[in-house]
Amino acid sequence: MLVLKIIFLILNLLLFINGFHFVFFALLPFFKKEKKMKDFKPKTRFLILIAARNEELVIPDLIDSIKSQNYPKELVKTYVLPNNCFDKTKEVSIKHGAMILEPEIKVNTKGEVLNYAFKYFQDKDFFDAYLILDADNILHPNFLKEMNNSFLNGEKVVQGFRDSKNLYDNAISCSHSLFFYLQNLFLNETRQRISQSANINGTGYAFLKEIPQKINYKAKTLTEDIEFTTTCAIAGIKIGYNKKACFYDEQATSLKVSIKQRKRWVQGTIQVFKNYYIPIFKSMQKKLTLNKLDIFFISIAPFMQILTLISTILANIIYFNIYILISSFLALYLATSLVSLFLIKYYQKNIYKALPGIFYFAIFNIFWIPISIFAFLSNKNNWDEIKHTKSIKMQELLEKN
Repeated sequence: MLVLKIIFLILNLLLFINGFHFVFFALLPFFKKEKKMKDFKPKTRFLILIAARNEELVIPDLIDSIKSQNYPKELVKTYVLPNNCFDKTKEVSIKHGAMILEPEIKVNTKGEVLNYAFKYFQDKDFFDAYLILDADNILHPNFLKEMNNSFLNGEKVVQGFRDSKNLYDNAISCSHSLFFYLQNLFLNETRQRISQSANINGTGYAFLKEIPQKINYKAKTLTEDIEFTTTCAIAGIKIGYNKKACFYDEQATSLKVSIKQRKRWVQGTIQVFKNYYIPIFKSMQKKLTLNKLDIFFISIAPFMQILTLISTILANIIYFNIYILISSFLALYLATSLVSLFLIKYYQKNIYKALPGIFYFAIFNIFWIPISIFAFLSNKNNWDEIKHTKSIKMQELLEKN
């Protein structure tokens, strides 16, 4: 029993350090005043890249939202990158005014598609910055204007504010939205307030055209966003965040799709750790920064989920008490629900409509544990297609929110 207690204490120390890092740097920046960004005239020439796999239902809305930007059209080029499609993604993209770049090599992941595009465009001189979007996104009319402001304020890489197309559909879509609101606020906005590096979270991010070569970026994992954040951290490139650069993203509405999507994220995170833990440690030895610590703790998140399960099992073996067990679960549930409520209130959403997600979000987070276990045990690291069907116009979103 003594050995189990020692193991239990060590595990809880590791979990405490991990939790303390995120909680401390999530709360500290609220004591700092938010910095105002200067407005500039349109100058940045954007090359928009949209990797698309069977997205004929949603990609027209995205392209239309790009064409409706409060930004000079001559400064924007939009390329759709159809890959592994068997629908009319290419045809509808052309019809709505986008240009097409089809990879001439076999590609399996979004990262591989982007690798191909970066190589293809690296010597072209008609643009200043890449903007990476998913086909199911929709841009707020001022998105490019705000991204331009970030670049002219000195940023080299910028993450926009990820909002939801279908926040109120059901508890699952609301929980996915809350997950990204959590990242927006506690991993991005808080870092921006203290002039530290934010994190890329999947889509809606832009960077100067020379960045991929400068940081020697070539995606080889299922989570090219975490991989990009990692290579930026190692190279000492700060990632900015602009909460006014708002875009909308479609969230999963079924448990099956939610688990499939999150399993891919976990597998990709594990791949990032395996591929980059040595470069991360070496870069930390040269210069320890907050963004390097952030990416280290993010990359070990799946391992922390497993340790949480082991710690819970040991606690029940050593100190089992049904009342403590129930009260601990209720305390965790209540704390998560309060954080959810705060996020909905902070982003000025409808609390009543979001109640299913607020009540479900604790369960959503508990699901990370079995998902992490399954990801560790799975030998397949495939990019599974996630179907997007939420066709909605920008004006409808503005009215709903």
